Amino acid sequence: MSSPVTPATALACLKQLRPIVDSLLARSDSTVFAAPVDWRNLELWDYVSIVKEPMDLGTVRSRMEETIAQAEVMDGVNGTIIAAADK
Repeated sequence: MSSPVTPATALACLKQLRPIVDSLLARSDSTVFAAPVDWRNLELWDYVSIVKEPMDLGTVRSRMEETIAQAEVMDGVNGTIIAAADK
């Protein structure tokens, strides 16, 4: 049975994934995956009914950054609470 993933482990994994996503975004052949599909201008009217959860690398990268920032703030808050409780 595997142990549950701790917030620290999840944060470490996200930080390890960051350079992978960055390297994918840096590739010249990744431009079509870098931003959300502009289905309206492309007149792909059935796109939203076919692709239930659209995702692109730029969105993945920004969500990762938001999650990392939030986790680091929470880690600091937790450290402060633990330090205060120890006094």
